[in-house]
Amino acid sequence: MSRGNNLIVILFYNLLVFLVYFFSIRYLVVIPTEAKVFPFMNIIIVVLLTIFVVTLLTVAIKRFISSKDEDEQKRMRRMQLLISPLTGLMFIITFFLLY
Repeated sequence: MSRGNNLIVILFYNLLVFLVYFFSIRYLVVIPTEAKVFPFMNIIIVVLLTIFVVTLLTVAIKRFISSKDEDEQKRMRRMQLLISPLTGLMFIITFFLLY
């Protein structure tokens, strides 16, 4: 795979993580405001599903990175380290702009 394809895979991974976090946090905000009683089970399910999906995505991207040669692994890890905080910052900005 070329460097461009690797960048697309990492950006797609970060987009998926962004969407999982955004919708899970959004759901966690909506649950208590619309429920008559505090729905503990719904909150537990959302938190566990979020942890499971993010862990699954992380394992997938680590396997993808480990299948490359040494130099390509270093480049992809560096790209991931630079892009991940930007995704988190984008998540925080988007969440506060929409709520």
